Amino acid sequence: MTGRTETEIFTTWTEGDGVLRLRFAPGTRVTLDEAKHVVGTGYESLRGHPGPLLVWLDGVRGVSRDVRKLALEEVDVTAVGLVVRSPIARAIGSMFVGLLQGAPFPFRLFGTAEEALEWLKTHRREGWRKAEQE
Repeated sequence: MTGRTETEIFTTWTEGDGVLRLRFAPGTRVTLDEAKHVVGTGYESLRGHPGPLLVWLDGVRGVSRDVRKLALEEVDVTAVGLVVRSPIARAIGSMFVGLLQGAPFPFRLFGTAEEALEWLKTHRREGWRKAEQE
C-alpha cells in the first residue's frame, strides 16, 4: 500500500516498506485536535496494524503538552524515528525523547531519513507485507 494523505498541517504516506512517514508543514504548532487527526490517519494508512513511524520534525515550531501526552499514551506504533536537521527540530526532538522515556516502543533521533529508515525497518512487525497488500 502506498496511500498518501495531505492536509494543510501534515502529510502521511507509506512506500510499500511497512514504514509510515509523517511530515509537518513548515511553521506548524501541533495542537491536540491536529495530533488526533494524525493518529487517525496513520491508523488508517497502516490498516489498523501497528508499524514503525518516521517523523520529520523540521517543520514543527511547537507542540502542546496534550500532544506530548497523546504521543506517549495513544500512539500505536512499533518504533519511532525522529529526523532532526535543524536546531529547532533538534530541541523539539530532544524534548520528545525526554517525554517518551518509558514508552512501550523504542524511539531515536536521527540526522537523516535514510539512517532512520534503516533502523525502523528492523522494527517492522511480523506479517507487515501482507498488511501492506490488503
